[in-house]
Amino acid sequence: NATPQAGDMRILALVVLPAAVLATGGIDPRGDVLLTSRKLGATSQQPMKVIGAGLGRTGTSSFKKALEMLGYNPYHMVEGVMQLGQVYPWAEWTDAWRSGDKEALAAATKRVIALLRDSGFNATTDYPACLVWKDLLDEYPDAKVVLSVRPGDNPGASWAKSASETIFKTAGIFVRPPFSLMPFFQAFVRMCPVLWEATGIAPRGTLKPEATPTLEDMARGYESWVMSVGLAAPPDRLLVHSYKDGFPPLCDFLGVPPVDCPDTYPNVNDKEEFLFMMRTTTLVADAFFPVIAALAVAAVYFLWCVCGKGADRAKTKRSDGAATVGGKAGSSSATPAGSSVPRRQTRSATRKVD
Repeated sequence: NATPQAGDMRILALVVLPAAVLATGGIDPRGDVLLTSRKLGATSQQPMKVIGAGLGRTGTSSFKKALEMLGYNPYHMVEGVMQLGQVYPWAEWTDAWRSGDKEALAAATKRVIALLRDSGFNATTDYPACLVWKDLLDEYPDAKVVLSVRPGDNPGASWAKSASETIFKTAGIFVRPPFSLMPFFQAFVRMCPVLWEATGIAPRGTLKPEATPTLEDMARGYESWVMSVGLAAPPDRLLVHSYKDGFPPLCDFLGVPPVDCPDTYPNVNDKEEFLFMMRTTTLVADAFFPVIAALAVAAVYFLWCVCGKGADRAKTKRSDGAATVGGKAGSSSATPAGSSVPRRQTRSATRKVD
């Protein structure tokens, strides 16, 4: 199970890194990613070999780890969109999808496919790449499609419950300051509702970023998605996969020899990490305005102290100056006892006597 220490890494990926990249100018808001995966150690360009058509919250983190153990370099929401800052091209894709403009959507799709290729990924998992699985298969007809699914007797309801408690809540947090003031999170919030609409959970253009559909709509959307992939993908190139199936069927499907197939399938339970991230970002959002207010009060108090002390010093200086002038005037008008009369006055008096 995840620990707060593991959650700290997820916070780094989801919050700190994008903010740092934005602050240092690592991302062009037009969508040109200047901080590429190659700088983070990714491999050179490769053809896509494994296309993950499963939605988020279907064990995609475990599936990603399994692919890494088999030697692939998989694309995932966290590593691609968040860590590499590739939210802008995906936001453009979701904008095009929502607009219904086929030409704009085709151009945006080519852009994200080129982005995956140029970033050195040869496999995909999770949102948002799962939404373009057909286009990836058209581009790479030799690739294989893996549809990750929730295990159990009622996978739709299970997925709806898990997704409603995690990924469907992110946009509702990021619409609040300070996140809503950052272009990165503005694009992310714009993208989120379209992910759910493109999944089939709600009609095109009907969801707001902070909205959470009903569990029934979410379950229906999940079941519709799984069915649509099963019908559209070539049967000989499709594997319906659950993390509970382990490595054997996955290795067999991908042509990995049994001797090279790991024994234990990874179990990455990122829900606790996700919830930890949500609690942390909610705390940041809750504290934003109180902190701003406290800083404003502190600034006013500081200015009052500085200006007040300056005024007191000026007043004291004026008082000291007035006292000095008064002291000099008093000393010049009085003649101390035993002092002689000034010479000029003495001579005048002498002339008068004569």
